[in-house]
Amino acid sequence: MKPLLEKIPFKIVHMDGLGQGVSKILDKTAFISKTLPNEEGLARPTGHRKQVYFAQLDSPQDLQNSSPMRIPAECPHFDQCPGCHYLHTSYPMELQFKQDALNRELRKLKIETPAPILHPSEQRSAYRNRITLHYNKTQDRLGIFSATTNEIIPIPHCRLPILEIQHLVTGLYQNQAWQKLAGKQEGHLEIYKHPVSGLHTTADAPNALVGFSQVHQSMNDELTEWIKTRASELHFQEKNLIVDLFGGDGNLTKKINFCDSILVVDKYRNNELPTSNSAPQQFYSCDLYNAHESNKLRHNLAKKILTHPLELMIIDPPRSGFTLTATLAKEWKPTNIFYVSCAPDTLMRDIKDLLPLYSIRDVHLFDMFPGTFHFETVIHLISRPDLSARK
Repeated sequence: MKPLLEKIPFKIVHMDGLGQGVSKILDKTAFISKTLPNEEGLARPTGHRKQVYFAQLDSPQDLQNSSPMRIPAECPHFDQCPGCHYLHTSYPMELQFKQDALNRELRKLKIETPAPILHPSEQRSAYRNRITLHYNKTQDRLGIFSATTNEIIPIPHCRLPILEIQHLVTGLYQNQAWQKLAGKQEGHLEIYKHPVSGLHTTADAPNALVGFSQVHQSMNDELTEWIKTRASELHFQEKNLIVDLFGGDGNLTKKINFCDSILVVDKYRNNELPTSNSAPQQFYSCDLYNAHESNKLRHNLAKKILTHPLELMIIDPPRSGFTLTATLAKEWKPTNIFYVSCAPDTLMRDIKDLLPLYSIRDVHLFDMFPGTFHFETVIHLISRPDLSARK
């Protein structure tokens, strides 16, 4: 989509799930970043499809009517940088927009659902334990790609990373120090504080090369504590099993110490399984999107469940979701399912297929990514034949 030069008028009627204001004037719908409900003004189109426009403010001065919810952004890069979406309003308003976005997705299920339970972050900034910066030596630029062009936007004072990383990033911009780390003409740098091995800077390497951890440690601790507490309320027997799909290094189940058998399933590099200090966790290497590998897992686990009934299945897939969720639930018959997702649209698609067999106990919104439109949703489902016994 090529940018259009002529500015278009807008009036924002509501916010969408991507943190954009939605304007509808005559026959034109426009999605305008970094605006708020009831704001009016002129925006520069960045692209269009038929009668739908995508646009952005050149500056807040293009607003003819500003919302009372608007505040000055604490980050000096906010107006140009696509990394954050809500810093022009308060954190309570950001949380309200996220709840509204989740509720819109829940309505797609066409059933009555519990109101989402909110888990806000204690920090709106200085929470990320890693950041990726792209570089181009020819352009002499380091930063983040523009949402509408291939231009790299410098962000020497980004507020999202933890303070140690903020200071390191600022130092990379001084006297172009980043040039000494960049090994190619174009590439990326990752600055990462691992909870065990400390601070690392890598150039043009796979993300989280020194070991993966969630970007927001305190919110991750709250999520894993919730999973442990909720799982402890279930009806575990001596030989009951927990299956943790897309489990990575076992993060979500690492605190569970009351179940003797936790199977953590993911696609591990070179088939080398990560080690764990939690004895109940056993790691199984499987690419769940590969039909051959997933069929093998389904066969092996079906036999194991004959002697180790599946009390809990946890699934935390990538943004694309996992369309086999309902199929596995029918085959393995887990009594409980915790579906964890950072993409509400694919979450609802997969949950909808479960509803003939499961009922939604509750919905939780964990704000893992303050300042942005992203958040984590957890839905607890209980098998319908078991509901009466649990009331």
